[in-house]
Amino acid sequence: IKNTVMEKNIITTKKEERECVENVKCGKGKYIYPDRNVFEGEYNKNIKNGEGKIFYKNGNSMKGKFLDGKFNGQMCFFNKRENDSTFM
Repeated sequence: IKNTVMEKNIITTKKEERECVENVKCGKGKYIYPDRNVFEGEYNKNIKNGEGKIFYKNGNSMKGKFLDGKFNGQMCFFNKRENDSTFM
């Protein structure tokens, strides 16, 4: 799958691309924060909504559902150093 850059730091895959209006993030995408942490997941009208995962630069990650840009409900935290998952 080829990647297309929609705007600074936002990447969507052609397979998941949806019609977006005036640079509004929608569908599946990837955002690289200034501190190099990464969000991969679903957007709706520029806001994280749906399934998503945050990858921290130290190798840890969190996976769960987002609503209005925030984790919503149960999350799974993966600690790379201890090779362990914790549900929260």
